[in-house]
Amino acid sequence: MKKVMLLVITVCMLLTIANADNTEPTMQEFYAGSKILVKEDKPLQQILIPYSIYDAVKSQNLNDIRVFNANGGLVPHRVTMQKQDSQTSIKTLSYAKLTSNSDGLENLIEKYKSSGVDISLSLRAMDATTTSSSVDVYIGEIGDLEGKATELKLDWQLNQEVSTFFLADVEITDDFKNWKTVAKDVNLAQLKTNDAIVKHNQIKLSQFGMKFYRLSIRGERRPDIKSIALLVSQQQEIPYSMTIDVLGEHDESNKQITYYQQPTKIIKKQLKVQIPENNVMADCRVYSRDSDDNHWTLRGSGTVYKITNNGKDLNNELIELTASSDREWKLEVITRGSGFEQQPPVVNFLWQPHVLTFVARGDSPFVLAYGSVAYASQSVSQNTFFNTASKDEDQLIAQASISNTEEVLGGEEVLKEDLIKVTPKNMILWAVLIFGSLLLLFMALSMLKNTSKNDTDT
Repeated sequence: MKKVMLLVITVCMLLTIANADNTEPTMQEFYAGSKILVKEDKPLQQILIPYSIYDAVKSQNLNDIRVFNANGGLVPHRVTMQKQDSQTSIKTLSYAKLTSNSDGLENLIEKYKSSGVDISLSLRAMDATTTSSSVDVYIGEIGDLEGKATELKLDWQLNQEVSTFFLADVEITDDFKNWKTVAKDVNLAQLKTNDAIVKHNQIKLSQFGMKFYRLSIRGERRPDIKSIALLVSQQQEIPYSMTIDVLGEHDESNKQITYYQQPTKIIKKQLKVQIPENNVMADCRVYSRDSDDNHWTLRGSGTVYKITNNGKDLNNELIELTASSDREWKLEVITRGSGFEQQPPVVNFLWQPHVLTFVARGDSPFVLAYGSVAYASQSVSQNTFFNTASKDEDQLIAQASISNTEEVLGGEEVLKEDLIKVTPKNMILWAVLIFGSLLLLFMALSMLKNTSKNDTDT
């Protein structure tokens, strides 16, 4: 009989522990929370995780965040990396240089005769008006586009021992008579640095939706065009989010190196160097590491510059990075006399943000709670609703936003690594442990008493 009771008690204890482990968290078990502002009544709401939350959570995978409704009830949520909805393709365009050579002009007319447009008179008129020795004119066919054209990218041949500037105009037409300007007075340049030749060769386009284009390049020293490529975006691109400005610290042994620290949870994708002065150009390398004990790993390199020409700035401030969530970063400015010697440059880290999607169950306002040692190591179980609704998410999801106001919930205590958390779940577990220990002690004493009695009777 006693064995049966012991079995029953043991089963009850296991069930109690299992139920305790599944106890839902409360808002007071998290460091702080921010209200989620719901703008549209849909079953799924979605927000981008803001920068401040990355610095507050304890989990690399953002396990210690939860969403609660107005009654304090926990609602299902899912955290995923933001997807790039756009894909950029490169289309090489045909082109021909318009010259005063009659043979070249006739060849050009023959080249585009198949388009079905009578361009012979228009080309001859164009040739008569573009005989200036300081302008080169290229024309070409655009063809069919699947997506939105964003920019032209040129490649050219030019003496690599010099740095030079020139201007470009781009026009488009369907009939070689009516032309629409899509880019005007765009600065292009070839810049010579310590390590390489840098070509500033992109032309942003306002549109590019006709049959033909005309590229005019003006300047005293002009390049010979080798290729003209068109960048086409199939869908609208979701940009990376930008962090707050980060000021680096000079290394004592080398004034050209600066250090930065960022939350480890952020997947850094690009680094933007803010150039304080005009006519600055420098070759840079970017390194990162997890901690002071690790070696630096090269994550990216590039030439940053800000050059003023004809009252307009040519600039390149971005350095593409190999994606990494390291905390410590180092920007090494290789070029001496770059303009960064007196103070470290201010940079922005651009990263690929996480997306939080939750089921809008219960009353609003909803609260995003974050930061908890107790839940940092626990993976969040995915609600089956997200799997069943995945095909219809576009119709079910509304974009929400998060308040800038932070409300302290459990405070600093829930972030302490060495503190035993006094939570309902822990209280139940400790109660079961103490009760089980007392029960085992009572059973041991009973067995000892019975053994002693049997020895006495014997």
